[in-house]
Amino acid sequence: MLQQKASFEGLATEVLIDILGDISDLDSLDAILRASPVAWRVFDQHGVNILERVLDSGYIHVHSCTIIRTIAAIRTNCFPVVSIPDLQRRVTYDSLLHGRTFKAPVRDKFAPLELPKTSTIKVMRSIINTARRISFLTLGCLDSCLQRFSKSYPYDSSRVPHPAMVVYHPVWREEQIVYRGFWRIQLVQDLKKALKDGTVTGWEDHEIEALNNMSIEDIYQFADADREASRFESMAGYDSPLPMGCKTTEHNAVLSAEDYMKEKAADALSPPRSWFRAWPAPPITCEDIKDLERCHGDLYAAGTLGINIYEEAFRDCPEEIKPSFTPYRRLGFAIWTSERLIGCRFSPPTQQWQNNRHFLKKILPYEEAAKILQREDQECIWGLE
Repeated sequence: MLQQKASFEGLATEVLIDILGDISDLDSLDAILRASPVAWRVFDQHGVNILERVLDSGYIHVHSCTIIRTIAAIRTNCFPVVSIPDLQRRVTYDSLLHGRTFKAPVRDKFAPLELPKTSTIKVMRSIINTARRISFLTLGCLDSCLQRFSKSYPYDSSRVPHPAMVVYHPVWREEQIVYRGFWRIQLVQDLKKALKDGTVTGWEDHEIEALNNMSIEDIYQFADADREASRFESMAGYDSPLPMGCKTTEHNAVLSAEDYMKEKAADALSPPRSWFRAWPAPPITCEDIKDLERCHGDLYAAGTLGINIYEEAFRDCPEEIKPSFTPYRRLGFAIWTSERLIGCRFSPPTQQWQNNRHFLKKILPYEEAAKILQREDQECIWGLE
């Protein structure tokens, strides 16, 4: 007698709960729920537990998990914050974004380690739908940066690597940086919406009006975070501290996300029903895990190698002609790992930084490069090698 093949749809509920709960990322969970009617029904009954297990898997960066749980609290009216100063102190700056400083720790910070007890399946499904949109935006933003980076990469027979070194798919660390940036924006959007429709209560009208008029950068107090990160790393003896006046990786990630959203039409900011990841979710490596353990709960990756390469390359350039970091951010320099940049023949900033400067100026958009070259010719401040 022929044995019947085991069917996913015919598995016991307890087994399906374990299978869904053992998924490590929200994209895969969303894909299974969309593809399997029985998985959809099981999630209807056990969605809170399943989603909690996925967030606890260790694949999604701890800061993103905190933001997701905070958004769930907002959507269930379990958000214990009633003013902008309270928001910045307990959620967006001192606790969530900025745990590693010389300041005393925030004793009443709101950084939930689990989903609200009052979470409903409707809210859980809304979180998964939002996560799908965040992934859609994240991959689009990364692809846009990669395309610019590959097109801007100047030919140099002594430096140009194999093309794959420039455009291979983003690794876990790169993807998670941008992922966090979009989630940070989503948190603010959620709070503003919840205050408008009355889901979150207790705020004075003038506080709501002030919040609606604030930029994402001001709400997160990124300027203060940048200064504190630089000060802390310098005094703590870091090998490559974040240069003073430079933006942190987290700050640049939000700016990259905002830039990408501004470039797109409103109807292009949500995935079509047929959308799926263009490449598999990148694996998390042993080095990624070590990195997470070193910075758990702290300001993550104050500066990437790309930021430090830029700062070191232009350190003797007068401020009036120093190129903005913006064009380099659009090329992904605040995102790419050291492996990608060094693989593309960039040098660590303490080694051959003059070559990096020469190369970075070649990457600049024509208008920016022309401005620098014009000033160099006029004042002979510093020239091309």
